Amino acid sequence: MAEHLKNISANEQNRVKALERYENIEKGIQRDEVFDRLAALAALICNAPVAFIKLVGRDKQYVKASFGSEGSTMPRSAGICQYTIMQDDVLEIRDSLEHEIFKNDPNLPGPDKLRFYAGVPLKTPEGYKVGTLCVIDKTPGKLSDSQKEAIKTLADEIISRYELISVKNLLSEKNAEKDELIKIVSHDIRNPLGGIINFSELLLEELTDPDHIEMVKNIEKGGETILSVINLMLDSDYVRNKAFIVKREPVDVVKLTNKVIDLFRNALDRKNQKLIIQMDEQINGEIDKEMWELIVGNLLSNAKRFTPKNGTITIKLTSVVKTKKLLDFTIKDTGKGMPDDLLEDIYSGKESIIRPCTEGNESTGFGMFMAKKYVSLLKGMIKVSSEEGKGTAINVLIPI
Repeated sequence: MAEHLKNISANEQNRVKALERYENIEKGIQRDEVFDRLAALAALICNAPVAFIKLVGRDKQYVKASFGSEGSTMPRSAGICQYTIMQDDVLEIRDSLEHEIFKNDPNLPGPDKLRFYAGVPLKTPEGYKVGTLCVIDKTPGKLSDSQKEAIKTLADEIISRYELISVKNLLSEKNAEKDELIKIVSHDIRNPLGGIINFSELLLEELTDPDHIEMVKNIEKGGETILSVINLMLDSDYVRNKAFIVKREPVDVVKLTNKVIDLFRNALDRKNQKLIIQMDEQINGEIDKEMWELIVGNLLSNAKRFTPKNGTITIKLTSVVKTKKLLDFTIKDTGKGMPDDLLEDIYSGKESIIRPCTEGNESTGFGMFMAKKYVSLLKGMIKVSSEEGKGTAINVLIPI
C-alpha cells in the first residue's frame, strides 16, 4: 500500500490544485442536485443501493453527492477511493473478504459495512484524478462490461459539469472586472472630462490671443472626441443589459447633489442661464453615491444643452414619506422641449432620438437612457413631461 501512495506523490501538489479549481475545500463542498442525480443514475445502472461522488483531497475524502446514504468527510486513508484514483479504469471489488487491498489495509471499512465496491476515477482534461464515482453494497456483486462503460461515461459527465461551472465562475470574475472598468469610465473619467470641456468653453469667451484660442479649441475638441468614444463604449449591449451591483451607503444627498451642480456652474454662467435651487438643508439616507451623481449629472447636462441662453433651470430636492422614505428630485428647464413621439423613445438610447442642442452640437440621448437605468437599479421611478418649445420637467423618486 505504501508503495502505491508513493507513486502518486510526484504530481500530488498539481492534482490538489486541479481539485481546488473545482471546489474550495476550505470553505466546504457545495452540494448540487445535478450531481446527486448523477449519483442516483450510477446506482440505478449498477443495481447498487448506494452511490457516491467523492472528491479526494490531500488528507481527506469529501462527499460531493450521494444516493442511498448521506456519507461524510473521512480521512483519505480510511476510504477505498484513495486506490481508485491510482488507476485509469474501473476498480471493482466483488467481495471485500477476498480482495488483496482489504487484506493488506486495516484502515478500510469492515465487511459489515462494505462487501462490494466499484469505482471510476474523475479525471480532469489535464489528466489529474480529483475524485471518484463509486457504488457500494453490503453483499458481494459484479458489474457487466456495459455497466462499467456506463459509469465511466457518467464520470466524464461529472467532469464536464465541473468544467462548465469553472468556466461560468471565470466569466463571472471577468464580468466583475468589466463592471469595475465601466464604473471607472462613468465616474472617474466621464464627469471630470465634462468639466474640462465646460471650462474650455468658458476660456474661449475670455481669451483674445489667436494662438491661445486655437490651443483651447483643440483642448475642447479633444475632450469632446474622447467623450464620444467613452459614450460609444458605454453604449453597448453589455451596458444595456448588465444588472450593475448597487452599493448603498449612508450619505447626505443634498451635499452630494451640490457637488455635482458645482461642476456645471461656469458652463451655465457662460450661457447666462439662471439656476434656481430649492433643496432641503439636509437629507440623510442610503443610496449608491456614484449612481446618484450620474443621474443628476446626466439630467442637468441635458437641461443645460437644450435650454437657450438666458433660460432658466430649476432644481428641487426634498424627501417625502409615503410607504417608505423617498428622495424627490425634480429638474425643470425652459428649453426646446420634446414632441410626443420623441417622449415615447426617450429612454431607449436609440439613434432615432439624436437631435440638435441649442449649442449647435447633437445629443445622442444616451444620458437619458443611462439615467433611467440607474434610477431603475435604485428601485426608483422617473417621469418626463415636456411641451415642444416650452421646456421639460423630469421627476425622480428613489427610496432611501
